Amino acid sequence: FQRRYVWEEKDWKRFAMDMESTLESTQKYFLGALILKEEQLTAQDRRSGIGRRFLVVDGQQRLTTLSIYMKVLHMLTNNSDEFAMQYLQKTDLQEPVLTHNCEDMPAFNDIMHLDTLKEIKGANNIFKAYNYFREELKAAREKRGVVLNELLNTIKSSVTFVAIMLNQEDDEQQIFDTINSLGVPLTTGE
Repeated sequence: FQRRYVWEEKDWKRFAMDMESTLESTQKYFLGALILKEEQLTAQDRRSGIGRRFLVVDGQQRLTTLSIYMKVLHMLTNNSDEFAMQYLQKTDLQEPVLTHNCEDMPAFNDIMHLDTLKEIKGANNIFKAYNYFREELKAAREKRGVVLNELLNTIKSSVTFVAIMLNQEDDEQQIFDTINSLGVPLTTGE
């Protein structure tokens, strides 16, 4: 169900503005619905301490964007250990909790494992999103006076999703099609 990461600058700009707007709100910020389907655990999953595994049927673009944004924000606030606890699996390789399709996996994993903030060259939209948020969050701090630790805390306490949890026997394609029947249709390649 995962297509390539297709969000672009107009989407990142709105996302960044929405995240910054949480500073002035007392309401939860609703980031949409996720459709997740529980998958069978392997013996290796259990040995690694993984208790549940889900296939992201719908919501991958938002989860990816949130993960990239939070990576940059955690790095700018010197909270990389906290990021690792929340966004990386507690395995030897510390793989991201969100796994991507083959085309986006290397770029996403590179971003999730960065040790220092730096510009990353590349045509992949994941790299572009990282570079955009790196510059946007620096500008928020330096030009608009946003206290990034407060932004981090506010996002953690206010961003919310609705999760639709499917069992292994549920037909995820039928549910996905029903929920997304009025949206922009996916192309054959997606």
